[in-house]
Order: sequence, then structure tokens, then C-alpha cells
Amino acid sequence: LMIFKEGLLKHFACVPFGAESLTIRIARELGVSRDLAEDVKRSYARVGEAAMAGPADEFLIKKEDAFVPVNRALLVRAVEANVLELSGHLRTAIEASGLEGQMKAGVVVAGGGALLSGLIERIETSLQMPVSLGRSVAGLNNAAVYCTATALAEMAYKGSARYVFDTRAPKDWVDALRLKAEEISNEYF
Repeated sequence: LMIFKEGLLKHFACVPFGAESLTIRIARELGVSRDLAEDVKRSYARVGEAAMAGPADEFLIKKEDAFVPVNRALLVRAVEANVLELSGHLRTAIEASGLEGQMKAGVVVAGGGALLSGLIERIETSLQMPVSLGRSVAGLNNAAVYCTATALAEMAYKGSARYVFDTRAPKDWVDALRLKAEEISNEYF
């Protein structure tokens, strides 16, 4: 968890939780392998009202050589327990920062787990502040999954001497031609 104020990092905390924790809990609750639990999480896991919006009763998963029915209530219970744990960790870390009342922009959630249906709404309700999905590169599918890495890469590039001295605005037609040739060269070689 990183808290920024006026563009500066003011607080950092390690929250011992992530989407992998949810996968492990699903594997334990359903008695399946980690890989199968990951597939179940991506296909069937929902949080809050989204969990109740799907068909009630059961869904089928392929376990070894047969399809096995799984009670949806088991999955909902595993997901809800983990989301409550995550919310608690976030609340504790925010309170420890001393900046709780100053977070007007709210929380940005990133990583693959951020795509879990209903998660953002649940965290928003729990923390009583706006929560949004992380994005950094326009047009990138599932940007929340990669936004941390792409944002760090962008920060490193913007801090480099090449960025500082490269305005990317052509000074005349010759410079525009040179920039276009450089762009094509970088793209293909």
C-alpha cells in the first residue's frame, strides 16, 4: 500500500494479502489443486452482490477425469472471508499512516485480483472512500494487471536523460522526417 500526497510518497506499508491468497483459500475450501482453484477463481468467483447475482446452487468443475458439482456457497464463503481479511489489512494500514482523513482521491486497486467482480465495490463500502481500478496504458487489455509494472517503467523513462532532452516535437520538416525514420527503425529493428 502506497499513499501519495501532492505527487509525493508519504506512506508505504506491506499488506500480506493478494489474489494468490484467495486462490490458496479456494483450493483449501474446495479440496482442489492450486491450478484448478485459479481457474475456478477466474471463472466463478464473485464478491458481495455480484456473488448472489449468479445461479444459486452448484457449478461443475473438471476434477481429474470427471466433472464434479461444487456448491456455490463454499466458493462464496471462501471469497467473502478473504475479502474481509483484505479490507481489514487495508483499513489498518491506512489508519497507521495517519493520513486517513486526507485521502480525497481514494484508493486505486491494481493487479489481477482487482478484476474480481464486485471487489472494488466491497472495498469502497468497507473503507468508506472512493475506490477505482488501476490503469496506466490506454488501450492495454486488463491494464489493472500490468499497471504497476508499466507505471514504474514510465517513471524510470521520464526520469532518464533521454526523456528530459527529447521533446519529441519536430523543429522543422527535416527533424520531423528524422523522428519518423527513428520511430520506424525502433519499431522494426
